Amino acid sequence: MSSYPLIEAFKNRTTLPINLDEAAQWLLDKGIQNEINFIGVELEPQGAIRGFVKRYKTHSGVYTEPNLVSNIYYETRQPSDWQHLTCAKELLHVLDGATVTSKEQFEKLADRLALPDDLRHLLEDPDFALVDKMGTAPASALLLPMAAREVLMPVYPGVMNAADIAKLAVMPVEHVRTVMSDSWPVIHRLLEMNQFDK
Repeated sequence: MSSYPLIEAFKNRTTLPINLDEAAQWLLDKGIQNEINFIGVELEPQGAIRGFVKRYKTHSGVYTEPNLVSNIYYETRQPSDWQHLTCAKELLHVLDGATVTSKEQFEKLADRLALPDDLRHLLEDPDFALVDKMGTAPASALLLPMAAREVLMPVYPGVMNAADIAKLAVMPVEHVRTVMSDSWPVIHRLLEMNQFDK
């Protein structure tokens, strides 16, 4: 399933920051999950992984429908803007189907994600690692919706700079620069066409 429906649900928002509890509630209301929890933790090795989502099923009885649960774990030692982006990215993973099913896969993914982008080609990259690397574009689209971008464009850069917008959106300044760039409408269109979910 594409992660775009959640981005689309918030694309007309002009008030920042986007409340991720509200975004999680949207997924619950659509029946995509029955429970979503944001859980702050200290992940080791520090800095290698900013967060992850653990999805599982529970049953309240023998012949009952399963409860679909997603626990979103995020590193508490990272700045709040990165916590917000990480939680948004992991919330979108609830929709995209990227999965790691073993401790070995998780450790391999952590090693691959810790590599600088210019060295990533040195390792054979499984699909879920690529989806995870690309996950900041959809997360940025969720946290700084197109309608909010359009409201801010007349005052950017000038009256407001990327750091000012980053404070409003509670997201890292480098991702704000991407969203406010001239290339963002093309990137956003690729998101609409599900190009980042493959």
